[in-house]
Amino acid sequence: MKITSLFIFVWLSILCILSPAFGQRKFSLAVSLGYSQSHSDYKSIVPIPDPITQLSPTELVASSNGKGYGFGLLVRYAFSPKWSVNAGIAAGQSLSAKGYFSQNGTRISVNYTNTHRNEFAYSIPVQINYQSSTKRLSPYFSVGASLGFRAKSYVDLGNGQEVAVKFGEPVTITPGVGVGVIYRLNEHYSLLVQPGFSYNVQAHPTYVYYHAYSVGLSTQLLYTF
Repeated sequence: MKITSLFIFVWLSILCILSPAFGQRKFSLAVSLGYSQSHSDYKSIVPIPDPITQLSPTELVASSNGKGYGFGLLVRYAFSPKWSVNAGIAAGQSLSAKGYFSQNGTRISVNYTNTHRNEFAYSIPVQINYQSSTKRLSPYFSVGASLGFRAKSYVDLGNGQEVAVKFGEPVTITPGVGVGVIYRLNEHYSLLVQPGFSYNVQAHPTYVYYHAYSVGLSTQLLYTF
């Protein structure tokens, strides 16, 4: 319910900003499906003793590479033949991840395969789009951000046991860009294919370093009213 309410608020805000152009409005409804590969790594120094050496502080280092997929529902508003904005709600899952966790130099390999297919991570994407041509086939550029809500993850300890964990902030804002093409199938339907890149730019003052980014391919089927 909170996610739905936030989505409605974001979309109404966009409509208010664009209200002067409502005389030429044109709405589209889109379903999206995408695949992504992600990478994250961080280093943190925590002021607690190492459980083995009893030395303080403890250095924690982790790195992982994963793959996943997502789908969503978007509403797009074209306020000119070439410029548009869209907002919606999306859900995604991590399919698998491989990496390591290190504590004071003692490294443990971590392999993760998602066996909890009924759990999703939710986000609200908001984008500004530009297509360079009004022809049937046109390059299509997007820039925006995704408001993501922290989801539960499971780490396989390698002995048949899983540990439920939650990493990062409860809510994150991740900017992203996309460059692709849009093809108008007919008067109402269009197909959009767009590779994209996103990077976590939020400050992480408790970490020595923190990097998280993803690359992926998104497809959308748009229906224009």
